[in-house]
This record gives sequence, C-alpha cells and structure tokens, in this order.
Amino acid sequence: MNIPSAPYSLNTTVRVGAEDLLPVHVDFELLNFQGTVTYTAEYGEGKVAVDADVRGEPQSFEIRLPDSPYFDNEQFIMTLRAMPLADGWSATLNNIITATASKRAVRVEVVRREDLTVPAGTYSCWVVELVGASQRVWIAVDWPYPIVKFVSDSSRLAALLESYEPGE
Repeated sequence: MNIPSAPYSLNTTVRVGAEDLLPVHVDFELLNFQGTVTYTAEYGEGKVAVDADVRGEPQSFEIRLPDSPYFDNEQFIMTLRAMPLADGWSATLNNIITATASKRAVRVEVVRREDLTVPAGTYSCWVVELVGASQRVWIAVDWPYPIVKFVSDSSRLAALLESYEPGE
C-alpha cells in the first residue's frame, strides 16, 4: 500500500502484569492532519479509567471490564505471540478499545500454517484470523515468535516485517 507523505505519528506504551499479561496502564499519542489525540488509561478493579485530550478537548470516562482475560487494543495483536498457537487452536478473547470507550469479544483462530517471505527473511508462520474483525496476522512458529505480516481489511492496512533483532 502506498500512503502519500503526511505528518503522522503514533506512539503507544502498554504496561502489563508479568504473570498474566493483563493491561495495567496505557499511554497513547496520535498526531495526524486532524490534530493530536492523547490519553492515559488506568486499569483497576472491574474498570478502566481513561483521561483524554482530543484535539484540545479534555475528556474522561470509564469502561466496565468483562471477566478476565481481557487485553487492551494497543497490546492485543502482540499478545497473540504468547498464546499456545497450534493447528486448529482457537479462543475468544476480550478486546478493550480504550480509544473509543468500547469492548468486544474477538474469536481468534489458527487457520493454517504457511511459509512466508518478507524483507526480513523467510518464516514458517501460523496464520491467525481475528474472526469478525477482518484482520489476519502471520506469527512465526519459532521463538521469539515475531509478527511477520498483518492485514486489516477494514482499514486497508498491510504491514510486513522489515527487520528483526531479538532482545535478551
């Protein structure tokens, strides 16, 4: 996909629990031609509190949380790397979309295994479908399980792994 050059910046940080990967805190900043959107989200007992600034307009709201497990939208795709992916594996996971004060259950299914060549190399991948979200993600079968490709039909976005250097 060729996107014309335009000022666009997205920075997110998600702190999660070490044992369960549940979100604890989110910092979000989006800068584009429409202006700047920033927010922080604090996860607590049964709710997440969001304080936002949407193009100069302050907003605050809360979202009631479903039963665990739930994952913030800003971590959702990356969290799939920690799931026990295998042929035929599936699960329904709760996705908390703090940017829009919404939540939804997402059915996640491993639909096949395939080899994929991208700029970073050739990987054997699990192809994971996010049923109902019109998204697919290719996750390498071997550790450290990088995300090799991501496609969102609804936003017409496709991303390929350019390079990868595992950390410690």
